[in-house]
Amino acid sequence: MRNSACLFFLVLVAFFVFNDSPVVAQQTGTGTPLQADSLLQARADSLKKPQFLVLDTLSYRFFGDGSFTQGNVNRSLMVLRAEVTVGGPVISIATNPRFSYGRQNNVVAERDTYVDLFIDVFKKRKTYLFGLGTIEISNLRGIDLRQLVGAGVGY
Repeated sequence: MRNSACLFFLVLVAFFVFNDSPVVAQQTGTGTPLQADSLLQARADSLKKPQFLVLDTLSYRFFGDGSFTQGNVNRSLMVLRAEVTVGGPVISIATNPRFSYGRQNNVVAERDTYVDLFIDVFKKRKTYLFGLGTIEISNLRGIDLRQLVGAGVGY
């Protein structure tokens, strides 16, 4: 076995010594400029165009709470709320909807819905535009539908 390993090593050395063609790694010609990978280059017609209305951030929180009491007055109350904000470099939109439902002695006392929407345009500048709107429905206060819409300039 040792003899065959020695023979294999000698044949390998003879192959490299008496071989006419040099064994080298692949080389590019010196006169040829290197070409970049076509997958990494962007074509001139595929460049991104600037977009006016970009919404790049989203933050949200959801809440739910309630209370249940029993005794002389049996009362249950459930409140669901949310805070959602979507923003970008030009415009930001925020809303805080709320829904509450309550019963007192098995009679519906509260079934209130409140939704608001705030829109700010160019908020990062010294002078900016804003708009707002609210909708409210309240069984407790006897409001069938209350709406408010407004717009203005902020400084």
